[in-house]
Amino acid sequence: MIGRPLPADGPTVEEITLRADAFLAGTDHEVQEQFHHLLTVLNGAFFTFIFDFRFSSFLNMTPEDRDSYLGDWMTSSLAVRRTGFQGLKRLSLSVYYSLPASWTGSGFDGEFAEPS
Repeated sequence: MIGRPLPADGPTVEEITLRADAFLAGTDHEVQEQFHHLLTVLNGAFFTFIFDFRFSSFLNMTPEDRDSYLGDWMTSSLAVRRTGFQGLKRLSLSVYYSLPASWTGSGFDGEFAEPS
């Protein structure tokens, strides 16, 4: 399984999405355009059919099918799909751990230790 369900006491999908959107809004237009293209290809039913012979857009897939489809991107023989997967993964993880609600499960309270 690629991903695990989010912890109940952590950030919500909506919080993560809004933070990612805000982050991308502050990037160069070229980066925004590349992410737009990536998300279009990831979700497009035409592309899911061409790449994996699936008959559904990403957003209309079951959670199990989404996980399998992302796994196909992660292990694809096409470098552009593997790179796209890594970009989404890194953005998602960076945004998730930048939200204070994600810190409780790790024991980190946001305060750094005093230097000794």
